Amino acid sequence: MSGREVAQFVFSQSAHTIILEEVCLDDIRENGVLSLLLDRYIHLLDTSVDSLAFMANQLDHNTMAQLLGQREQEIRVTEHMLEAAARNEDHGKDMMELLLEKKGLGEDITEQVVEAAAGNWRSGRDIMALLLHK
Repeated sequence: MSGREVAQFVFSQSAHTIILEEVCLDDIRENGVLSLLLDRYIHLLDTSVDSLAFMANQLDHNTMAQLLGQREQEIRVTEHMLEAAARNEDHGKDMMELLLEKKGLGEDITEQVVEAAAGNWRSGRDIMALLLHK
């Protein structure tokens, strides 16, 4: 039984399933459980500045797009989120593109965001190219 199948079974047994913080984020992402969690609990997700920055750094852009799409009125893209996205080694370019699109033209890209991208050894080059075109 896959992780996704286990999660579907657990969720089907109770409307009040509790997800413990000890659950490893990598396991959740790799087993496709994260999209199930978002589908079921997106209304409970903490959208504080720090939580959103953590998500921008750790998640892929499709998952963040799902969150932004469902909670658009509550979420404002901040410099803190852009810095975190610039440090996202696996999905930084796509995440940055998504956040910049959501952010709009209201603010300039800060030096801190550029420095974070420059420090990203895996996808920093692509992020820098994206920032230069914005």
